[in-house]
Amino acid sequence: MAISQKKYVEIGSQVTISAPSLPIRGLFIIPNGTTTSTSITATAPAVITDASGITGTSAADVAVKNAVEKYFSATGSTGLSPSDALIIKCASTGTTTPDAALQICINSGEPFSCCTVITGATEISTSDANSLIAKDTDNSIQFFLSTKVGADTSGKIGHDLSSAAQRLVNVTYGGTGTDYCNAACAAMGIICATDYDQPGSAPTLMYKKADGISASVTDDAMYGTLTGIKVNFFGLTKTYGSSYTFYQRGVNCDGTDTAIEVNDLWLRGTISRGLMTLLTNMPKIPANATGVSSIYTVIDSAAQKGLDNGVILANKTLSAEKRALVLNYARGDEEAVNDVQSQGYHISCQLVETGNEYECKYVLIYSKGDAIKKIVGTHVLI
Repeated sequence: MAISQKKYVEIGSQVTISAPSLPIRGLFIIPNGTTTSTSITATAPAVITDASGITGTSAADVAVKNAVEKYFSATGSTGLSPSDALIIKCASTGTTTPDAALQICINSGEPFSCCTVITGATEISTSDANSLIAKDTDNSIQFFLSTKVGADTSGKIGHDLSSAAQRLVNVTYGGTGTDYCNAACAAMGIICATDYDQPGSAPTLMYKKADGISASVTDDAMYGTLTGIKVNFFGLTKTYGSSYTFYQRGVNCDGTDTAIEVNDLWLRGTISRGLMTLLTNMPKIPANATGVSSIYTVIDSAAQKGLDNGVILANKTLSAEKRALVLNYARGDEEAVNDVQSQGYHISCQLVETGNEYECKYVLIYSKGDAIKKIVGTHVLI
């Protein structure tokens, strides 16, 4: 038995359950030994709204505080939820490594979507970065890693990450001093400042400025080297006698736009929260056309919100390559191509009986700029 629904096909009675918007929230993992005014430990992540909790006066403590401050200066006054952050200590030696600290935060149930590691004077190793990112088992975290890589050095953390890790890792070059983590924290702050409930709010990193961040790249040679290995930076650009320092180019290690990946995390999270709201507010989701319709409504609500805030882009003519990608995602359904081109997205839901249970399998295909993304989910209905 299978019951399905696609766009423009009305079945059953509509159940209006909107998808709650998901704020983007940052997590800092800081070195063990950093002096704080609160009991921030490897076992106690704490919510912070500024950098005042970091009170030490050593060079390492000041560097950590400076980096956290750059995050908050980049977020600005955008409301409580987007500007909140989590912070946790880890230990470079002993039992709590950065990946273990991340796992503690995942287990804590405190929501966060972005993560950065402030490592003091020594950048995170490639092996530690791979171990850290491996904790993100459902690809729900955007990582911002700092690097001291220059044109003549061989570290290149982002370049050396495993291919599986590169998709959700933004590596930012921030210079060579103890404050080199500032740039990555500022980049995360720009992303986390987004209020997705506002029209046209979908973020981008390119051309963004941050208070107190100076250019780490000022010449064409360094620009070419770092962009060639997909490392980001705040760069100095001069045109017609005027100088500008802004973030460049805002891509992850696999070449995808960091903001598009974060937007995808927002959309996935918004759908998931909407479905959980549906599950917890209805006596049950019936295994019939009405049940499929209610799930469809949640996904459509999130997609409509994505159209409003700019996460999804409508009325874009798809290239032959992108048309083929949509057809592949939609298993040859030409209607999906028309939907994605005209309205920006295509949804299909299907209820399938497997044994003693029914599964509602849904697919959302949507466009943003030159990217075609797909969100697939399965939920068991009773």
